[in-house]
Amino acid sequence: MADYQLCFNTSTIRPAGLMDKIRAVSEAGWEAIELWLDDVQEHCRAGGTVADVRKALRDAGLALPSVIALKFWSGTEGAEHVAAMDEVKRRFALTAELGAPSIVVTPTRETEPIAETGRRYAELLALGDQFRVKPAFEFIGFFEQYNNIPIALEAMAAAGRDDSTMVADAFHIFRGEGEMADLRLVPGERIAIVHIDDAPGAPDPRAQMDNDRVMPGDGVIDLPEMFNLLREQRYHGPVSLELFSETYWARDPFEVAKEGLAKTLEVMPGA
Repeated sequence: MADYQLCFNTSTIRPAGLMDKIRAVSEAGWEAIELWLDDVQEHCRAGGTVADVRKALRDAGLALPSVIALKFWSGTEGAEHVAAMDEVKRRFALTAELGAPSIVVTPTRETEPIAETGRRYAELLALGDQFRVKPAFEFIGFFEQYNNIPIALEAMAAAGRDDSTMVADAFHIFRGEGEMADLRLVPGERIAIVHIDDAPGAPDPRAQMDNDRVMPGDGVIDLPEMFNLLREQRYHGPVSLELFSETYWARDPFEVAKEGLAKTLEVMPGA
C-alpha cells in the first residue's frame, strides 16, 4: 500500500524457524519483516551466519525496517547496568550488521524518575549515532509507568534530543492509561514503526496481556481511526503486524502470514 510499508513481526509465528519465517512472510506478499534478535542469535549459534540472514532477506525481497528488542537499559544500576549495556552494545552491533535502521527499546516495567529514564535513553541515542541505528522507545500498556504516549514523550524529551522516536502499538494504546487520540501529540517523523494488532472486548482491557491480542478486525480497537490519525500526523512508515497468540503459533505459519496480510488490509481505509 502506498501510504505505508506493510511489515510482519515474526512474533506472530514464533515457533517457526528463522528461514521458514522469512519464506512465509515473503510468500504471503508482505513488503517487510520485523525480526527478533533472539532468533538471529539462535540461528548463528546453530552454525548459521548473519550473512545468511541478509541473503535470505534479499532473495525474499523483504525490507528490514526494525528489529526487536532491547531491555534492561533502564531501571538498572552499578555492575548490573554495566552488564546490561554490554548486551545493548552487542545488540546494536548485530542490528547494524543486519542492516536494520531501527531497534525497539523497552524501558523498565517499574516506576522510575522520568529524568533518569531520559538520561538512560540518551545513552542509547548516543550509541545509535555510533552504529547508525535508531533506538525507538516503546511504551507497554501493562507497565506501571511507561504505558502511554504522553509519558513516553516526556521520557523522550528528557533525553534532550529532537530526533528520538517511538513505537506506536495499537494494543498498548488500548491497554494503557491513554487513548488513541494521543497520536495527535506525535509528529509522523517521530514514529519509527507502528505495531498493528487488535484486542477482544473481554476480559477487561486492564486485565489483558500480550497473548490476548487477536488479528486486526477481530477485536474492538478502532483501527480505521488509528490509521486516520496516522494520516493526519503524516506518518508513512512501516506498519507491522505483531501478535503473541498460541492459537496462531499452533497453525501453519504460511497460512497465518497470509491471513494476517488480508486482515491488516481490511482495516486500512482506502486499502
